[in-house]
Amino acid sequence: MEHPVFSDVRTLFNLKITKAEPFQRESGDPILSFFISTQKQGEYFLKELQSHSLRDGMDRIYEQFSTLAPQGYRLILPIAYDSGRYIFKSDGKLFLLFKRESIRHFETSEMSHPRLLEILQSFHRDISEFDLPAQGYRTYESWLNRGPLLLKREYGEGLPFVTQFEEFMANRFAQLGLAKGNIHWDVHQYNFCFDEKGSLAILDLDLAQQGDYACDLIRATNMYLRLEGGSEHLENESLQVLMDSIPDGKVPLTKSDLKLLLCRTVMIAPSQWENSQQRRKECVEYLQSLEKFVS
Repeated sequence: MEHPVFSDVRTLFNLKITKAEPFQRESGDPILSFFISTQKQGEYFLKELQSHSLRDGMDRIYEQFSTLAPQGYRLILPIAYDSGRYIFKSDGKLFLLFKRESIRHFETSEMSHPRLLEILQSFHRDISEFDLPAQGYRTYESWLNRGPLLLKREYGEGLPFVTQFEEFMANRFAQLGLAKGNIHWDVHQYNFCFDEKGSLAILDLDLAQQGDYACDLIRATNMYLRLEGGSEHLENESLQVLMDSIPDGKVPLTKSDLKLLLCRTVMIAPSQWENSQQRRKECVEYLQSLEKFVS
């Protein structure tokens, strides 16, 4: 039996659908997504909006992004079915429709770390005047604090790196006074991709908001590191590039600050590890390696 959403897509977007194939997300999230083929109208990608992305005024957010003419990168945006309207409801769920594109996940061999940060800075400048919401419940500070809580819940007290990170958050983070503005927020290798022409394409702007510029830039750096294999690939030169890319806050960032902030991104949530003694042992050893990294 056909899902009711296809009838709504036909009506709203005037498409003659010939085939629809479910798309399985790599994360395994039970989110409805489909590749859609049409009769002489091209191919499309239909996705359900995740509950954590929903907020008031999202059509207005997409409309603002549609006005950009970026240089050095491009945006992959949903299709409007009416003037300034992108999100539609079907069978109690909210959806967005995109033109289907051939994209591949970010590869470090195709773009240097300095160039990646340069493009992200350009993106920040391009959206600096947008009217994006401030998400009081989703801040960089709250996200940073959540990492140690997850690890302590699984492994208990006494991990030196976790203690060190908590002390940093309690005594140092607020002093930094990180510069704020409009950011992407959800920077990772599945949202920063390359299109078939080799251009960097930025996806999933659902969570764009006001926040700390450092959040995007540090996550982008860590995306680069994880693809390369881990923190041992971060040399002093890379740290300096990152430091130079983050706008000045109340006090200058140190390399020690950056190392700790980078390590939060690679803290492993316990749910990502198999429930076995060997995997638990590997996680503890991993945290011990982070302790050495920030020393």
